[in-house]
Amino acid sequence: MANGFHGPQEEWDRLEGPLIQLDPILATLATEHDLSLRTNHKSPERSLLRETNVRYLLQVFVAQEQPLKYNVWICASQFRDNQTYWKEKMILRSVTADCITETLVRHSIRELLSWKQGDLEPSRIGWK
Repeated sequence: MANGFHGPQEEWDRLEGPLIQLDPILATLATEHDLSLRTNHKSPERSLLRETNVRYLLQVFVAQEQPLKYNVWICASQFRDNQTYWKEKMILRSVTADCITETLVRHSIRELLSWKQGDLEPSRIGWK
């Protein structure tokens, strides 16, 4: 899935279906917290994003296809002084979509947005 989805439409629908059901919750929380909700047309995922001095990202994405499981991950990053600084945390790993509740996402957003520039550490990953 890292290089994009190449399967039949039915498989895409199976992988993305639970995410579509999460969309109303994610959209509401995005509005409440001044985040944008983004979808990915290359792999089934949802992202809540705020791009300010610090870039805040919450992602829900497919962890495994059989049986279908998802990850929930948060990351704050900033590029400064020719270096990427970041902090990240895997909130849930390989869970069914019904484990991704409004309460869980709300708490994850609060934790993510509590991270400040001083909380970020130099990354060993070279991206800008």
